Amino acid sequence: MVQKETKKNRDTLSLKMEPQELNYKIVEAYLPEKWEMPRKGKLLYSDEELLDVFKILVFNLGVKKSLDTISYNLIEQYIRESESNLEGEEE
Repeated sequence: MVQKETKKNRDTLSLKMEPQELNYKIVEAYLPEKWEMPRKGKLLYSDEELLDVFKILVFNLGVKKSLDTISYNLIEQYIRESESNLEGEEE
């Protein structure tokens, strides 16, 4: 698990289209010390920890390269469903 003290004091990662370099401070704050599968079929101890790992990967790869790994159809489906959910909230 990511240490709570490190997590409190960490910088917020600002995602950009292009890749960004990592340093040890960022890695220590966002990646777990050990990769475990304590939950049935899921890595790490919480979805929050998984999202931290995902965010540091997108930070390092860049948004463009990260999105290029996802099929365009899935991205379109996500946008449609998100827009539909937003419209439902406005009513």
